[in-house]
Amino acid sequence: MLKETDLHVPVKDWLEGQGCKVRSEVKSIDMVGLYDESTLIAVEMKLKLNLEVINQAVERQGYVDAVYIAVVHDFKAFASKRFNATLLTLKRLNIGLLVVNFRSTEPYCYEVLKPESFDFERSRKAKKNRRATLVKEFNRRSGDFNRAGSKSEKLMTAYREECLLIAHFMSSEGLSRANEFQFLGMKTQKASGILSKNFHGWFEKVDKGIYKLSAEGHAALSSSKSIVDFILSEREGTSHD
Repeated sequence: MLKETDLHVPVKDWLEGQGCKVRSEVKSIDMVGLYDESTLIAVEMKLKLNLEVINQAVERQGYVDAVYIAVVHDFKAFASKRFNATLLTLKRLNIGLLVVNFRSTEPYCYEVLKPESFDFERSRKAKKNRRATLVKEFNRRSGDFNRAGSKSEKLMTAYREECLLIAHFMSSEGLSRANEFQFLGMKTQKASGILSKNFHGWFEKVDKGIYKLSAEGHAALSSSKSIVDFILSEREGTSHD
């Protein structure tokens, strides 16, 4: 069974390899490195990466120049999406990460993440498409019909709203073609895609380009009547502006 003290030698060897003088257990910090006689580096060691050690690292940032967290290499955990998300958190907090591999004949420490300043502007530019998608989805929704924190409930997305509008039209008009929904502000190509893909199973193809509302569609429309009424009233109000 590994102990935190087992990380001492590999981590110290790594710091000294970077040209640091090293002292351990200094003023409650697990390990302190002094580089170039002026740069203080703090290292907090834990067997596993967790919120406790991240909080410790953030506190140390108030009075040292750089902070690392050192943990044991967990092959299974490091391959997970959660670990990648935690790495991003450490990047944004300017916290470095050292990992000690005990599977080799002689344990060794290596650097996974440098404690460098995070470039927020560069990050936003790299994810501008995701931002645009978020804004588009927000603006396409007519209202707030979901409960925050819902995991298993069916969510009311902009796409589902559009499907409901088509279903509402079909319930009164019967057989319909994709080019009949332009009055809803929906292009023929968009409506055609919704009908042909039939993601929710609400529509039935009767003939080439002709569809009708399925039993599932009638049921969905009935259970979402208040939402459909709200969407229609919102669209009517917008058209009068």
